[in-house]
Amino acid sequence: MEIQRTEEETVEHLKQWLRENGMAIVLGVVIGVSGITGVRYWFTYQQSQAEEASVIYDKIASSLTTQNYPDVLHQGKKLIDAYDGTSYAILGSFAMAKASLATGDAAAARDSLAWALDKARDEAMQHIARIRLARLFFDAKDYPAALKLITDTQQGAFGSLYEELRGDIYTMTDKVDQAREAYRLALLGAKDSSRREFVQMKLDNLAAIAPSSTPSTQDEK
Repeated sequence: MEIQRTEEETVEHLKQWLRENGMAIVLGVVIGVSGITGVRYWFTYQQSQAEEASVIYDKIASSLTTQNYPDVLHQGKKLIDAYDGTSYAILGSFAMAKASLATGDAAAARDSLAWALDKARDEAMQHIARIRLARLFFDAKDYPAALKLITDTQQGAFGSLYEELRGDIYTMTDKVDQAREAYRLALLGAKDSSRREFVQMKLDNLAAIAPSSTPSTQDEK
């Protein structure tokens, strides 16, 4: 009898628990299944978006090769408007910047790169956008804006390019010692031999601008 009573109590407790929590369990199962379905739909949607965006980007790349700059700008705007969440939109904005520069519109090129820098989620693309945008400020002789853009940022694998640009800015603003140090760091991080030769040339040219401010032994005497 004791066993039977215990079982009856257990069943009753289970019924009570189900009455109190059953709806939550059902909702949890529904939400869980919906979540799985939603994730699958999201991945399918993302893949579809990427595939559609890649088709447009192929057209942009082809137009850029043939120097059909109006079509680059047209297709680029189409890509950005419809697929701004994809990496292809960032690549499209890079192409639009090149097309704008080729047609003499530096302001539009800066706008395209600023958009890419703001929207890019990939770290490498962020660095590319930042360096290219800073280069455009440099070309426009807006050295403070160029330097501000590359200051206090993690350089990652792009350190050599950042330091070379920093050296260029310091050279043009008559900060020869800072330029020399920046070029030295750029050389240390340069992987390509042709880049090393180019940066070394910039470093050597500093000697014609001004000697190092570091006193020599003869000066100290």
